[in-house]
Amino acid sequence: KKSWRKSSWDCYNLTTKKRIQVKATSIDKDITTFGPKSVWDILIFCDFSIFGQFSIYEIPSKLVLKQKVNKHQTLEDQQKLGRRPRFCVKEKIIKKNNIKPINVIKFTN
Repeated sequence: KKSWRKSSWDCYNLTTKKRIQVKATSIDKDITTFGPKSVWDILIFCDFSIFGQFSIYEIPSKLVLKQKVNKHQTLEDQQKLGRRPRFCVKEKIIKKNNIKPINVIKFTN
């Protein structure tokens, strides 16, 4: 549909009707940003920081929205103020909550 052209999500699953947001990093300490109008049903995070492979994580939305981005505010609070909050997803969410990758892809020659 035309309304999909102006969306904050990256992919759409036609079967499940879910909006998918994809974030990625190629460095160990990412600084991932979320726009003030960023919405999704599923958040996928790709980690390309290990040479020769990348890991794919599905991150629970509640962990992202409730993540503190400063002493007093969560990502959700900052979005409501029209800001672009940012934080290290790998450190603050993946490592802290012991989230395992849903897939690891190895590059071969």
